[in-house]
Amino acid sequence: MKAGALRVEVVRGLDRWLAALAIRAIVYIGEQDYSIGEEFDGADLAGATHLLALEGEEPVGACRIRWYADFAKLERVAVKRAQRSGRVTRALWRAGAELASRKGYRLMLGHIERRLLPFWERAAGFRARANRASYWLNQREFLEAIAELPPHPEAICLNSPAAILLEGDADYASPQPMLRAS
Repeated sequence: MKAGALRVEVVRGLDRWLAALAIRAIVYIGEQDYSIGEEFDGADLAGATHLLALEGEEPVGACRIRWYADFAKLERVAVKRAQRSGRVTRALWRAGAELASRKGYRLMLGHIERRLLPFWERAAGFRARANRASYWLNQREFLEAIAELPPHPEAICLNSPAAILLEGDADYASPQPMLRAS
């Protein structure tokens, strides 16, 4: 595969959503031996935003973010084996953190495999939560970790213009203005 420019998109169509789910299935079910029920837990359609990383037009990574009252939760970060240098994961993180910050969130929670915590500390500023027990899933130990997000200069709030409040995640997360029909 010829590498193209790396970009991250908010999933907005069935084709991109299926690509994100396929990457997760390859990584978690195919490589890490999770069951279908462990990977696809019913939360994909319930208040989740999915991000898809692409090199050129080739999907290479995905994650989902769920939204809670005072924090966002980064989940299911999956990157194809051939692209696991950390570059795709960092791009997914930056896009997810930007989106969460733009939505006004200041904290991102992650359940991180213990052996990967040093990477997430360097790449995204995650810190293991004190006084929270680790847990085991599929013979892997996980920790809860928190990353603080800087305040976004254009964070969406109750007093944001209606035009902003009517847009979906994909619109205001886009690095380029969306074209609007007249």
